[in-house]
Amino acid sequence: MPRAVLVAAIGRGHALAKKFHQSGVELHSLMPFHNPGIAACSTSFQIGNINDPAAVAAFAEKIDPDYVFVAGDDPIAAGAADAVIEKGFDAIAPLKSVARLESDKVFARQFMQEYVPDGTPVFQTFTDADEAQQYIDSVPFDVVVKPSGLTGGKGVKVQGVQLKDKAEAKAYAAESLRTYAGGVVVEEKLDGEEFSLHAFVDGEHFATMPLVQDHKTAFDGDTGPMTGGMGTFTEPDGRLPFVSESDYQTALSIVQRTIDGVKEKTGLKYKGILYAQFMLTAKGPMLIEYNVRFGDPEAMNLLPLLKTNFHDVCSAIVDEELEGFKVEFEPRASICKYVVPTGYPERKEQFAFSIDESKLGDVDLYYSGVEKKPDGTLWTTGSRGFGLVSTDVALQGAYDKAESVIAGLGLKGFRYRKDIGSEESIRRKVERMQRIRLGNAAVRKEQVAQNP
Repeated sequence: MPRAVLVAAIGRGHALAKKFHQSGVELHSLMPFHNPGIAACSTSFQIGNINDPAAVAAFAEKIDPDYVFVAGDDPIAAGAADAVIEKGFDAIAPLKSVARLESDKVFARQFMQEYVPDGTPVFQTFTDADEAQQYIDSVPFDVVVKPSGLTGGKGVKVQGVQLKDKAEAKAYAAESLRTYAGGVVVEEKLDGEEFSLHAFVDGEHFATMPLVQDHKTAFDGDTGPMTGGMGTFTEPDGRLPFVSESDYQTALSIVQRTIDGVKEKTGLKYKGILYAQFMLTAKGPMLIEYNVRFGDPEAMNLLPLLKTNFHDVCSAIVDEELEGFKVEFEPRASICKYVVPTGYPERKEQFAFSIDESKLGDVDLYYSGVEKKPDGTLWTTGSRGFGLVSTDVALQGAYDKAESVIAGLGLKGFRYRKDIGSEESIRRKVERMQRIRLGNAAVRKEQVAQNP
């Protein structure tokens, strides 16, 4: 029986653990607190500091696995893969210097400008607050302010959403430089619809997964503060209704150029999961950011749909044999809805709760910010609580199933976004992209008329 080590904590960790278990893998997990979902799928588990590469390597030596799968951005950025490889084990995660694609947004934007300039918005990077503020005043467009380092998905703020105007954007740029190391990125705010493209990568080749759309803001209607992600959906054909075939091919090209660019720039191969976050604009897909691991909640959509044995996929990554390797997914729609404490993300609420799992039916539950105490009680950690994932042959069926289960659980002290995956929400997104594309076509027609 194959043996693997999983380094994980939250919802994607539970989804990964469940998939390893279903694939016949003897799983041993290292996690920072007792996540009951990960623990239930593991032959053994240990509570420890997953952000300490030495602790990760020591756990791997204890288990002697076929490979180590590092699930989270923080341990990858800290160098978990480097430490594991140094001990003679294979790692499914990029090396620390390659992981800068996510952990260092200044580096990432400069990399994008060099290797995928057609997919990169207008931007500048700063280490001086006065210079950043002068730039914000000088540009004719609304801006996005991004601290360079990892912020748990909550550091990015957008003018017109979390930032009321340029005055607030300037203040946040200065605050970011005081709070976070590594500088700040100020870039053009893009108008369009976001989508995520995940890929398994073996250093040279990649295999794609269904497209996913995440919903980052806290409340219905895409309003409120940024979160780690409130929910996601996929469609049965693996695409999204507002993404054209041309858009999809452009995104694939950007992923391949990224893999090739990493090898050229660093001399190293990118091995693991690459998750490219795009904004679909009138000009086509533009890169918002790279992530060097599965998204959360996206992993909870994608892994249940994976038909191919997950261990076989991991082995193909390790052995650099993805070329010609067929990775298949179920042709079903999926919806993941995060159920979070009512004060999230602005208040860290910790309380005991229980779930009657007999009421879930065929809806999957993935524990995230949930800790099982020694007495067996479940407590929220203050972050997102748990994800509920439903699948169906059509998106509406998955939506109805998720809504029915959430209503039946009768949870107190939690909330969720009702609009994710709704028919009305999807219709608005499709119509919005149609308007954006038509507007761009009208502008081009006028430009041609003015300059025959």
